[in-house]
Amino acid sequence: MTSTRDSIRVGVAGAGAMGSGIAQVAAQAGHQVILADTNPHATAKARSNIGDVLLKLVEEGKISVAARDTALERYHHYEVASAAFQIGIVLASATVITGMVVLSWLAAGLGLLGLA
Repeated sequence: MTSTRDSIRVGVAGAGAMGSGIAQVAAQAGHQVILADTNPHATAKARSNIGDVLLKLVEEGKISVAARDTALERYHHYEVASAAFQIGIVLASATVITGMVVLSWLAAGLGLLGLA
């Protein structure tokens, strides 16, 4: 676990299986998580899936109820445009970024936002 001082805001682009898994692990590790997708229904579904996975971990005795609640509090979802202004590091899900050209443009755009 990270301390509050070491916590960073992690952005995950893509709310599919890979993106929601990354979001869950980052939240459990103590980081604030911004999950972004162009489809708002995908982020809502991802939150539900993350809640289900965390509940299963509680039922199996692998995490406490408090740890589950804390992880869910760290998780936030947005549409891509509003999330871009709140992210400290970006992790891109393969379902959203499929080509190196798109990845390059996304990185350049986020870099410019960071300079502003």
